[in-house]
Amino acid sequence: MATVKKAQGLLFDMVHDIAVAGLGPGDRLPSQAELMRRYRAGPTPLREALRLLEFCGLVSLKPGPNAGAVLEPATAEHLAGLVAPFLSLAGVTYGQLMDAWAATEPLLAAAAASNPDRALVTREIAAFAAEPPSDDPVPASHAIDFHDAVARAAGNPALGLVLQVLSYVVADLYWASTDALPPGGPVRHDHHEIAEAILAGQAEEARRAMEAHARGTSDGILARVGHRRDEPFLWPRRPAGLATYRQRPMPLNGYAGSAMGSAK
Repeated sequence: MATVKKAQGLLFDMVHDIAVAGLGPGDRLPSQAELMRRYRAGPTPLREALRLLEFCGLVSLKPGPNAGAVLEPATAEHLAGLVAPFLSLAGVTYGQLMDAWAATEPLLAAAAASNPDRALVTREIAAFAAEPPSDDPVPASHAIDFHDAVARAAGNPALGLVLQVLSYVVADLYWASTDALPPGGPVRHDHHEIAEAILAGQAEEARRAMEAHARGTSDGILARVGHRRDEPFLWPRRPAGLATYRQRPMPLNGYAGSAMGSAK
């Protein structure tokens, strides 16, 4: 227990120092010997602190000649893996999960439409508005990429990080349960409508369109994965490593705030 408490204290100190130093994704932490000297810690609590950071997805531990801890982006993708077991043990039902997702996504859409940084909004959203209609199945990463873009376009990393967590929990639920691609026509139509409202700065229309999209797809998602709304939510089981829709490079900026900077 003493080692765990020491590791937790080290974790807080290290995160504080990383933020103050302005380190960002891709930066390496000092060597283990230097960290032990700096924090006056033994090797065991230091290793535990680094493992906690790795479990949270905030660092990757590299073995071999260039061994060390490398910072990862602070993303909703990683945070969702920590939130999902809490939802499961809190007795949340599948219906409650989907309702929460449908309630939070419209907030991000409205925030993106209202964001005064129109250059950022255009950069994130324009491609989705320009995408031609198609009935082709939606690729595994398409939906989560769209919702990621809306969250970034909202311009508030705190809002994007916290609210986008549920999108990743829902995505994990879907792709852990089926390999079937969602029907393309309705999804692409909804995304196009939402994107146009965001680009036009129409916050209420963006909110309405996103709410209709989320509520309209919720029951279809549960039907395809074989769960009822009143069933208790179970933490999706999936093989170790990245899920299907995560098999792509993560954006280096993620949802990290300015203190985390960009890769050096």
